[in-house]
Amino acid sequence: MGKKIFVSYKYSDSQVQDLNIYEKDTDFYGQVCLNKVITTARHYVDKINNILEADDHIYKGEDDGEDMSTLEDATISSKLGDKIFDSSVTIVLISKGMRDMFCAEKDQWIPWEVSYSLKEQSRKGGRSKTNALLAVVLPDTFGSYSYYLVDNSCPYCNCTSLKTQFLFQILRDNMFM
Repeated sequence: MGKKIFVSYKYSDSQVQDLNIYEKDTDFYGQVCLNKVITTARHYVDKINNILEADDHIYKGEDDGEDMSTLEDATISSKLGDKIFDSSVTIVLISKGMRDMFCAEKDQWIPWEVSYSLKEQSRKGGRSKTNALLAVVLPDTFGSYSYYLVDNSCPYCNCTSLKTQFLFQILRDNMFM
């Protein structure tokens, strides 16, 4: 049986590498045309979901087009909590625009989702276990990972360093343990 997987990411982050996605549309004259779509982190989630379904895993996140932006925070947290509670793995997509530097971390969804994933919860007579966390770094608009990874940062070991200060505190606190 496959794993139940929740993906945590910033839906509207368009600071990711272009996936060359086009949508069919009709123009003013009724002609079918293709329109280029601005790639966002959500498009990467769709790719992950396709891979998960092929391997008999179950995607537990929101559906594409499921707009929660008009919902109250309590309603969103309840909906997301239900999805995370029933999952065993949380994939966190690290993207260049995932973190709003002008907004407190407590007011952003990714830290909350990660925190909820790491807690054992009791709900409706059931008990969840701590989810496994997997961080996946997405390339930026230039196809680069340099916003997070620094290659050959040490002349002695030819290693790669991580710019962990870029991450949310909860991710920094739970990496490399």
